Amino acid sequence: MMSVGIFTRISLKNGEKVSVTKFKASYTLWIPENIEFALDSKYNDVEISDFTGNFNFDLYDTDIRAGDFGDNSTFNAKYSSFSIGNGKNVSFDIYDCDVTGKDLDDVKIITKYSSLTFSSVKSVTIQSYDDDFDIQLTVNKLPHTFSSFTGNFKYGTVTLNADSLLNYRLSCQKTYGSLNYPKERFTNKPSLYIEKDSKTQFENSTAPDANCEISFTAYDLNFTIK
Repeated sequence: MMSVGIFTRISLKNGEKVSVTKFKASYTLWIPENIEFALDSKYNDVEISDFTGNFNFDLYDTDIRAGDFGDNSTFNAKYSSFSIGNGKNVSFDIYDCDVTGKDLDDVKIITKYSSLTFSSVKSVTIQSYDDDFDIQLTVNKLPHTFSSFTGNFKYGTVTLNADSLLNYRLSCQKTYGSLNYPKERFTNKPSLYIEKDSKTQFENSTAPDANCEISFTAYDLNFTIK
């Protein structure tokens, strides 16, 4: 390929040269399925079938559609969207992205201005700024497996739909915003409750032997547990 003036000239297999100002190329790659797949992508559409190895993706304005993937995968992305299948431990560092995923284990998220939707997770840790989360906590689907939800949030809304049989310990430190939770499930008085100058500290548990922890720090956040 050579550039001439404001045009780009491409040499074809038959020796002819074609002048173009814009072109689109498609590639098909065959990669061993049990290795690390490192991808640095800008302005692309990428489709990936089920993959037993781990992903290490650095994305900019890229649309990813992937199947299941391996353990300890990482996604660093800006202005991108990706739909992924089932995975185990996975980390996201994203900015202005749309993410959908299926069943995941341990999820770590650093995010701004993004939307994330997962079918189910066992444990999630979030550092968030002005994001939307849709998170499916159902004991019938996750029996005795969901262990923790922790996060540091600003300017957003978080809603957790918890099955009535899921016992959890709730701990929060918030400034402004609101905290809504099913008070009828907490039969004992809070073990900690301090409210002063728009700041609130709260700790309580639905049962003495609760194995799940929901813990967060928030600024001007509307946090709801249903």
